[in-house]
Amino acid sequence: MRKALETLIQLQIIDTQLMHLEEEKGDLPQKVKVYENQVSDMQKDLENTKTEYEEKKTRKFNVDNELSLLGEKLKKYQAQLYQVKTNKEYDAITVEIENTQELIDKLEIEFLELEDLEKKIEQQVAEKQEEVEKLEKELLVFKKELDEKLAATREEEGGLTKEREKVSSGLTKQMLSTYERIRNGRSGLAVSFLEAGACSACSSRVPPQRGLEIRMMDSLHLCEVCGRILVWKEEKQPTQKEADVS
Repeated sequence: MRKALETLIQLQIIDTQLMHLEEEKGDLPQKVKVYENQVSDMQKDLENTKTEYEEKKTRKFNVDNELSLLGEKLKKYQAQLYQVKTNKEYDAITVEIENTQELIDKLEIEFLELEDLEKKIEQQVAEKQEEVEKLEKELLVFKKELDEKLAATREEEGGLTKEREKVSSGLTKQMLSTYERIRNGRSGLAVSFLEAGACSACSSRVPPQRGLEIRMMDSLHLCEVCGRILVWKEEKQPTQKEADVS
């Protein structure tokens, strides 16, 4: 058990170093993620607006064609008025002219509305495009800064990760699982030391008899207050020079 507990101490030291490297990145990873999501959402919104713009543009084109055809049709009916020979024919053509004119009026209103809407959507596309480009530039700045920090720590982090794999392989699956569970629940710190009769992590006092058992390093002990694995290491003795100074 002593060897396993000493292995846990080594593992905790490595994990603490890895945490410090992660902390050096600050909130850059989160910022990059937030900006990536914002850019993605804005791009989707921009594409939807562009699609809407194309739909209105196509509809306006079709309405314009319909108006041209109806205009020709109206001229044809108006010309036929001068060729009718009976009142019945006259009334029938007049009805066609009125119906055609009514449809033309509706389409002309729709055309004007589409023209106005097309301009508004075109402006929205321009504004959203500008916003996307702005976000993309800001994202690039954060990514560059993050890449620089990653490059500076990549070698050290890689070395620590390999060392962690090697050290953790010396633990049983159950021991490693216990360590990981506590570490994940205690902000990355699973191992605590018995120092001056107390837990070094939460400062809670440890009964003398239990302290003696922990010092034996022959079984797994958890702090009764914070739940961390309690181990013991020999306190550093002061050198003669340090003793003389004190």
